[in-house]
Amino acid sequence: MSSKSSSNPASPVPPIDPKMWRHQLNVLSWIRIGLGVLAGFLASALGFVTIGTTLTSEYPYYGLYVAAIIYIASYYIARQFILTNIDPKNKNKLFTQGLFSYVMMFLFVWIVFNTLINVIGLTI
Repeated sequence: MSSKSSSNPASPVPPIDPKMWRHQLNVLSWIRIGLGVLAGFLASALGFVTIGTTLTSEYPYYGLYVAAIIYIASYYIARQFILTNIDPKNKNKLFTQGLFSYVMMFLFVWIVFNTLINVIGLTI
């Protein structure tokens, strides 16, 4: 006869409230939009821009590295705070949620600051 106890200390994670899960993903999206703005500004402030036909930095594409590092950091931070409340089959949502918005905001802000530096000679 098998003796299964009903008080199993290693019970699976309790069911996740879908409303709370959607709210957390929405907050993550907005955080990544803000981080996209920050990454675009940092890429410009660090000098990864072009002025006319000359480069102010030897490697202006390093601004993309700034964006990638900040996005990967946001993934690990989200994993620390949200991972405990997610269904194992939805773990990839932590990486993909807000990715497009992040990239678009980063590019928009980076291009705008690059343009301001070129047109009005803005110095940061």
